[in-house]
Amino acid sequence: MARYIPLFSDMRAHCQQVAEAYDTVRDKRVAIKRVINVFDRAQDCIRLFREIYILRHVHHSNLVTLLDVIPPKDYDSFRDLYLVFEYADTDLQKLFCLPQYLNIRHVQVFLHQLLHGLKHMHACAIVHRDLKPANILLNETLSLKICDFGLARVCLPHEPTATDAATDKDINDESDHHSPAGTPSADSPVAGAATTGTTRKYARQMTKHVVSRYYRAPELILLQDYGRAVDMWSIGCIFGELLNMQAENCQHYLNRKPLFPGRSCTTLSPTDTVTYKKEMDQLFVIFNVIGTPAEEDIAHMTKFAPLLRQIPKKPPVNLHDVRHLQVT
Repeated sequence: MARYIPLFSDMRAHCQQVAEAYDTVRDKRVAIKRVINVFDRAQDCIRLFREIYILRHVHHSNLVTLLDVIPPKDYDSFRDLYLVFEYADTDLQKLFCLPQYLNIRHVQVFLHQLLHGLKHMHACAIVHRDLKPANILLNETLSLKICDFGLARVCLPHEPTATDAATDKDINDESDHHSPAGTPSADSPVAGAATTGTTRKYARQMTKHVVSRYYRAPELILLQDYGRAVDMWSIGCIFGELLNMQAENCQHYLNRKPLFPGRSCTTLSPTDTVTYKKEMDQLFVIFNVIGTPAEEDIAHMTKFAPLLRQIPKKPPVNLHDVRHLQVT
């Protein structure tokens, strides 16, 4: 660790600690994430492996860069792992809580970078699955980077074959031609799901309970098949919060809140009436803005169609009328 001089430490969670440090070799500040007791839970090990695997293969100006994985002193007995990332000044979640305001140009710059990074991820067959303001890093130069790929998955648009084995070839943002990020073999822990015809099916292989509540797409709440669209939904929710950073949309910074601030959203059981009424809260908040789903949409949800048909019909709300958001 002599190469890295600690400058500041910030506890983020019970199992992770993030420290600002100075890299004496690169001559710049870096962020070091300490993952504590890395082998305590198999699921955490898999997620950590996915994050390292993806970030070692995917490179883009709007995705955080994994600079180094510090080798442990004793490979036979180590319990903690240290990941070195490029440093960022703050994140969107912290910015939303500050008495600062954006103009529409700032919103456009941030949204453009978000979509740019997302497009590259999806072109590399990666679904982030946890996009939220806290996972969007910002610098004073207004550069933006998507981080925290612990829940990300490689989702292939076709059946894995022998030619899809993982490679060491980097995927750079300068390239106009994209391919899956180190496309995994079928038995890889980062392997995606197979498809049938032109319809991509991820549900049987992919975890349902992903994405923080306020940014969770309806198909996740209803335990439906999902894919890259869940990331786009999250970006749309973040866009709504960016618009509320404008003084004309939200005059006091303490009044800022997510676009869909539901109170609860755990696994929904259509056979449990009590659970259903409680967990539908997040869906009701969404429907109050975008309107209830049309019959042709409900028809595809055989499991939850009877329940959805019982919801009082609501028309969609014009975006201009959602807490007076001005998007022009």
